[in-house]
Amino acid sequence: MPAPNASRWQTLDTPFGAPLELRAGPYGLEAAFFLLDRRARRADRPNALTRKAARQLREYCAGRRKEFSLPLAPMAPDSPISGYRRAVWTELGRIPYGQTRTYAEVATRAGGSARSVGTANGRNPLCIITPCHRVVRKDGLGGYGGPLAPSRSMRMLKIKRSLLEHERRYA
Repeated sequence: MPAPNASRWQTLDTPFGAPLELRAGPYGLEAAFFLLDRRARRADRPNALTRKAARQLREYCAGRRKEFSLPLAPMAPDSPISGYRRAVWTELGRIPYGQTRTYAEVATRAGGSARSVGTANGRNPLCIITPCHRVVRKDGLGGYGGPLAPSRSMRMLKIKRSLLEHERRYA
């Protein structure tokens, strides 16, 4: 039997080209990331929080949810996440559903540079929930998914496009 504070996880199929794995620990939702390799999918070990997150994400996928109401471990007061990353991720949460902001616009609000916003975005462990997909370059889409191998980064850009189109459709 796992320890009461052990991480739990649940996988959720999405219409965006890959399933999401949700991971929860004692301080909240720790991660939501796309599984690009379906072979990496493991048997679910859910808890109440992963089930709640999965329900809210299914509502998002159906176009019925625009904001999430979940405890997020990286945003907990005693989280080891840097104050700057937390400021960037807070600004991501302020970007309205169906809209985008440039890296420079987020940097102005968070107090950094466009490059540092890109770095913080690339380290965001809670895709969709902390909507880093809404941040774009001033002259195009920008990146998505952090520093991945080229074949995976192209798949992630397709997912980013799909997320933005989804939100525009339901905005």
